[in-house]
Amino acid sequence: MNLFSDLKIPSDQLSENYKRILHESYSGVRKVINYWANDFIDRDKKFVKEFQTTFNSSFWELYCYAVIKELGWDVDFSYYAPDFVIKENESCKVAIECTITNPPKGGLEESNISEKLDYTMDIDTSVDLSTIRLSNSINSKLKWFRNNESKIDILDKPFILAIAPFDQPNWY
Repeated sequence: MNLFSDLKIPSDQLSENYKRILHESYSGVRKVINYWANDFIDRDKKFVKEFQTTFNSSFWELYCYAVIKELGWDVDFSYYAPDFVIKENESCKVAIECTITNPPKGGLEESNISEKLDYTMDIDTSVDLSTIRLSNSINSKLKWFRNNESKIDILDKPFILAIAPFDQPNWY
């Protein structure tokens, strides 16, 4: 899978984070991300497009996959969901779903972020915002799983929700 292939997506539809790492000074970052993607199976055939247009959730899923590989775990990609089903002797050891938090509607956009940062935000306000964003992401995944239970046959196994906060500027 070539995450940096030209899909003929108009520049204004590309994620600012994706466009940023296309710069020649980020060649090392691209090399690491491509390494993470080795052996990753794009089950729904839209991962590269999502990586280029929305970036954050795909980046997090690749990072989680890299951790799984580093731990020496085998992934069974034959399941519809969740993102990763870790195998152990023909049975499911654990199921992992990746999700992120996003900025609230009307929140800071990632483009030109350095011009928009509010360094005066107190820690309580920042924690409150992050807590709400995390809660929303967890609730959203719960609703998704409840609506798709019939398609998922591993819900009786240990389950990990791998969640990362991408709701604040300069998350990475």
